[in-house]
Order: sequence, then structure tokens, then C-alpha cells
Amino acid sequence: MFEGAYAAAGIEVPDLPTDVEVLQRHGEDGTRYVVVLNHTTQDHTLTIPGTSGEITIEAGESQTLVIEA
Repeated sequence: MFEGAYAAAGIEVPDLPTDVEVLQRHGEDGTRYVVVLNHTTQDHTLTIPGTSGEITIEAGESQTLVIEA
């Protein structure tokens, strides 16, 4: 739904399963925080742009990745 707006803003969004969210926040020191929320009843393995490798997010869980500046 927001693909055009994200592209216009230069935001890279991974191809996500329905009901899985990825949020990004940036600290004052440049540290990037990526929060992944899985609202489904299934585990999902995702590749998050700007991180190394894949993460598996379990059903109903959340995970925060910290990427140092």
C-alpha cells in the first residue's frame, strides 16, 4: 500500500509476509535500531536490508536488532 511513498522517500523495505512489521529508529549517535514484529502464528525467516544474514522471528514474537554506526 505504501510502496510508492517508501520509494519516493528512498526507504528500502524488505518483502514481508502479511502481518509482519519492520520498524526503524535512529539514535543520536547514529546507531540504527530495527524492530521486527511477527503478528502471525508462524515463524518467519527474513533478510533485513543493511544487516548481515537472515533472522528468524518466531510466531507472536518481536526482535530488536542493534546496528552500530
